[in-house]
Amino acid sequence: MMKIVKSLILSLILILPANHVARAQPLPDEISFVRQGVRRMIFEEDQSILLARLEPGKIVGLSVMHPVTHYSDEHSEIRISDNLLLVQSGQETRTGIWFGGFNPFATYTIDLASCTGEGEIGFEFSGADMREQFFISVEFKDTLLTGVKLRVIRDAKLIADEPVSVNLDGQEIMQGKIILQMLGSGLVMYLHDRGLPKVIAQSDFNTYLDLREKRFIHSFQSKLFIHLMDGKVMVKRVESALTTDVGLAYIRPIT
Repeated sequence: MMKIVKSLILSLILILPANHVARAQPLPDEISFVRQGVRRMIFEEDQSILLARLEPGKIVGLSVMHPVTHYSDEHSEIRISDNLLLVQSGQETRTGIWFGGFNPFATYTIDLASCTGEGEIGFEFSGADMREQFFISVEFKDTLLTGVKLRVIRDAKLIADEPVSVNLDGQEIMQGKIILQMLGSGLVMYLHDRGLPKVIAQSDFNTYLDLREKRFIHSFQSKLFIHLMDGKVMVKRVESALTTDVGLAYIRPIT
């Protein structure tokens, strides 16, 4: 009997404070909010979750750490020089350099040192059998950015090869960072040198290939893609991460 009484007393002790707190809370229309400050986080590195990185200064054995795929008979020269990844060719070449797995909501960044000549640089997402491939690349000529192109291959057939650039005035210099923000069914690409990132491309591509499908997340890999006509690119770093993006309030699952 005493045990039952003690149990009831303990239950009352636990319940009463909770009820007291509930009664003490103001009603929703009685709450007053005071603005204390504001901060919009734009690709904040200290808030990012790194997924993969190609860092030339820390590569020991390029062909082992970052396997290279050549898509043309002619092969570009690829080497590490002064802690930079150098890719150059005097003829037309297409090259993919692996750096990690794939996430359709991640941010992909190329930190450029320089670009000269004519060609494209961007990203390739594809599976081992190459039946599905997704390319998004920035075109350049004589250090100037000339356009952004989307290319999609599905079931080993080319189904899209189109320009997706926006906001270009022909004076953009190929320097700084190329930032690709994947949004599951679409993408936004930025050029970031000084100040705020500038949008240079947008696309809703899910009618071509829905990269949110689990089979793509499980099988796709990410590559640095470089197409040269006659040129040279030098890259400081390539990485993928889950980031703050530009602080917009839309839902992006990261589970």
